[in-house]
Amino acid sequence: MNRFNLVITLFFVASLSLLTSCKSDDGETEVRKRFLTAHTWTYARVSVNGGANQVAQFPNEFHTYHADGTYTKETREADGSRTEMKARWELKDKGNQLRMYTDFFDNTSTVRELNEKSLKITRQDPDLTVEFDFVPAGN
Repeated sequence: MNRFNLVITLFFVASLSLLTSCKSDDGETEVRKRFLTAHTWTYARVSVNGGANQVAQFPNEFHTYHADGTYTKETREADGSRTEMKARWELKDKGNQLRMYTDFFDNTSTVRELNEKSLKITRQDPDLTVEFDFVPAGN
């Protein structure tokens, strides 16, 4: 095999390897995306800086991640009224990061766990660490 053929062969092997690894990463992200969008989620636990569970402060909040990349947080009041907050979302880093953003905020949380029964994320700011644990809502 001459030098030119060797270079071409190595280029194709490297390209194929790169494409295969990207496809695997996309597959992991797609699986996590299906888990995320399969349910409307509600809080099971909220901990600030390692403190006690503060889920009682958020009793009627429901989080929906739509497959089109939109997000809705709905708060249901005791009087029957409802308020909504909308944003956009995306999974990054093989589904290990969840980015939420609007024109007014942009934050990325670490995904600690995501499966058909559990969503656990951590939001880290300079002086604040908030762990959110979600379960599918009973609607």
